[in-house]
Amino acid sequence: MESKTKKENNEAVVNPLPVVSPVAKPTGIVMGIVIGVLMCSTAVLGYTVISKARRESKPMVVVPTGVPTSIPVVNPTIEEVTPAVSSSDTQLGQITWLVKPVKIDNLSIFKEKESDPNLFWVYRLSEASFYQVANLSNGSKLIDVIIPLDAPTPNPAVARIIRSPSGKITVLRKHSIEISDEDFYSIWLPNVAFSETKLVELTLPDMIKTNNLVFSKNYSSGKFFDSISNPKKIADSEYGEIYSNIDSTDSSSGISYRSIFLRSKDNVISDYSLVDTFFSEDRVPNIKWSDGSQNKAVFNQLAVPGCGGPVGVSIINPSVIGDKVESGITSNGIKVYRIDDSNNPLMIKIYNDYKSSRTENIISLEDFAGKRTHFIFQDSLGDWRIYIEENYMLMAECGKPVIYLYPEEEMMVNVRVGAEIRISEPECAEKGWTVLAKPNGELIYQGQNYPYLFWEGLGKGVYPDYRNKGTVVSQDKLVETVKSHLGRLGLNEKEAADFMEFWQDKLPKTPYVRLTWLMTEEMDKLAPLAVKPRPESYIRVFLEFEGLEKPVKLIPQKLAAPERKGFTLVEWGGLLIKER
Repeated sequence: MESKTKKENNEAVVNPLPVVSPVAKPTGIVMGIVIGVLMCSTAVLGYTVISKARRESKPMVVVPTGVPTSIPVVNPTIEEVTPAVSSSDTQLGQITWLVKPVKIDNLSIFKEKESDPNLFWVYRLSEASFYQVANLSNGSKLIDVIIPLDAPTPNPAVARIIRSPSGKITVLRKHSIEISDEDFYSIWLPNVAFSETKLVELTLPDMIKTNNLVFSKNYSSGKFFDSISNPKKIADSEYGEIYSNIDSTDSSSGISYRSIFLRSKDNVISDYSLVDTFFSEDRVPNIKWSDGSQNKAVFNQLAVPGCGGPVGVSIINPSVIGDKVESGITSNGIKVYRIDDSNNPLMIKIYNDYKSSRTENIISLEDFAGKRTHFIFQDSLGDWRIYIEENYMLMAECGKPVIYLYPEEEMMVNVRVGAEIRISEPECAEKGWTVLAKPNGELIYQGQNYPYLFWEGLGKGVYPDYRNKGTVVSQDKLVETVKSHLGRLGLNEKEAADFMEFWQDKLPKTPYVRLTWLMTEEMDKLAPLAVKPRPESYIRVFLEFEGLEKPVKLIPQKLAAPERKGFTLVEWGGLLIKER
């Protein structure tokens, strides 16, 4: 059957649905094998590896052979088909993608308003949103269900479902992301069916090659395209349009940050990166320097100051580059340069980043500018990029976040942090900490008593750039102001005393200090927590402070304390940025 083009109301170009052949009396569901790698620092989803369908492949019907006893079985509207087949092989009809998702009334498909708090992740099912994203020619609707969750990931879960004209619901297991296998079948009503069908249009590859560009997939965000501000289309692909997004974060040095997204046919975005093909897996760029030597050093992109992942790749405004010195050539013929002017604002920034996170053996700005501390180059999108040699990079981590647990009654609690944990006390096991928590905050782990859980490391989420927000205080009022803020944010006397014991000696001695707070919402994105049973109340605070020689004007922050009720979790941490 040939595909047709149709535009009607909110409908876009028609693309066929994969072939599905009826199977007589199915007796079960064939499950895909998923390898789940659970890290202490974060919960890494097990993903099913999906191969790109060949245009000439023919549909292969799989007859179900076994049924897990805990899974209700309903004959699916769309039977299992693997692998995904090309649109030219369709028999059942066509799929028409809507130009934009259309929000619809919630459907009764979940067992409860919230998933079992003892699950690996907690799904906030009562807050789920439903969006129609496509029509099928047999009258069925393709619907995306966006589910907020409490888990070590900053992104919501997405379930893609088919609703037949009769109202029967079938969940497309292969296209439901951020839903772990161990939890998947427990959240649905018994009349919901499941399918292993893979839609060609939503089967995204790990690598996309288009227009002489190569993009590597990072993750599926679970967010719609309209969540991106100022998107710029940079390429087309058979899987969807590819966009970039430039976020300007440091006007003084001319540094912005670029992210790249694939816009799927249903308008859900997936994060991709432009591949710099002259880099090896160990982050050693294949560069022959101008003196004839081969590079052996590790280089990393310039990062946002903080304890999380960068917003994207560092983009340099050409106006701040000034005079540049050619310093080498990559294995694929790209010239690389360095800036050796110690008065250049970009050079001053990367030097200050280097100096701010070190206390000894600090070289001068002139020596820093004269060394091979960085290189810049123009990538295949035409943007100027900068990489810093590993030994001269900003070294900023989450400084001693500690977690207190206050259950209403003594209970076993498991805590996992969405971060790359470098140091922890007690030592963090593969699946996080499992402790006996008491109402007074005492924790027992492997027979030892602890007042809290301590960790240091790098958050998996994006560290926000809030350097234009907060409060500037004079040195003589610094300690009393920090103590006041801690109380306003909800820390009790003991928690505030613990904070001051750790941080007071580390506070800057400069005439003025910037105090900027990240609170629960920001921390949930930066280093999400998976706690089971789930606390009823969360108080997470994180202080970023910076020494200043003179006051600057900032956007004030509203500091407020959430109510402590029921099982309560409290966390504090901090980050010092040395004076400008």
